[in-house]
Amino acid sequence: MATNINLVKKIAQIGAKFFLEHDDTIFRGITDIDALLTNRDLSIKLFFKHMFLRGRRDSVSMKFYSDFERQFVAYFGDNDEVNGSGFAGKLKDIDPQAYDEALKTAGVNNGADRKMILSSYRFFAELPDNNPTNYILNNPIEQTHKRIDDIDSIGDKLTSFYHRNLYKRFDIPENVNGIENFLLPIDTHIGKISFLAGITSEIENKTIREKIAAKYLQSISDYSFDNKSEVTKINLNKDDLNEIKQAIMLTCGKHNINPMDYNQGAWCVGFYSLPILFSIIENCEVGKIKFAFNKFSNIF
Repeated sequence: MATNINLVKKIAQIGAKFFLEHDDTIFRGITDIDALLTNRDLSIKLFFKHMFLRGRRDSVSMKFYSDFERQFVAYFGDNDEVNGSGFAGKLKDIDPQAYDEALKTAGVNNGADRKMILSSYRFFAELPDNNPTNYILNNPIEQTHKRIDDIDSIGDKLTSFYHRNLYKRFDIPENVNGIENFLLPIDTHIGKISFLAGITSEIENKTIREKIAAKYLQSISDYSFDNKSEVTKINLNKDDLNEIKQAIMLTCGKHNINPMDYNQGAWCVGFYSLPILFSIIENCEVGKIKFAFNKFSNIF
């Protein structure tokens, strides 16, 4: 199955439109993006809003974030106090066991979230100004990506998600050639859309290519295994996801497409599939709508 370049370009256009026009809930309330450079409280809370969005419904993640934020304010104080001179001392004086219990009491009942929070505090304490935004923007991405990835319970997807959004919001760099690998989070939506657009057909490793195809065919076609119990066992590991990332980079590089725009657009198409579908139906002649998912059944 060849890559549908026209489709890939349109998905990238959707991503660019999202970056420009959408009131992203993660950035809601930040009217001046440059405030992140001087407002430590704003910067730290933006960091955590990204890191709570892992492997569960966004509504659940934001509920846990809200519980965390209440505890953060209870311990560190309001915006003025977090931006004051006493913040660094409070960071260093945290009793991990006591703070872990306080987080549980506040409603952060997921152990991985609590480990992430405490590990992040240790990271903030390493920084001269305790400001993660300044750290990301003023150091080589190879260094910053590894340091964030090393924080407990974060990993490559959230690390790349955070870097991509900051780099895009601050318009750096204009040319991402050579560093795309650090700016492309791969989740279920992005993986599935990349498969449907034919991007994963660029993957040279046949075993991985077929595994990825089988994973995403589960929910979009009548493809099935002889033993259907095997279907639920298909999980993509870090190497598989990296192959998707490399295929995106290869395709976008060949056709002068901004890979961050495509990455965001693929997520949008997956996450907002229903409103996008209604928009298409409203603005497209019904006779032009295609029912072509069966063409993926011979993907192998």
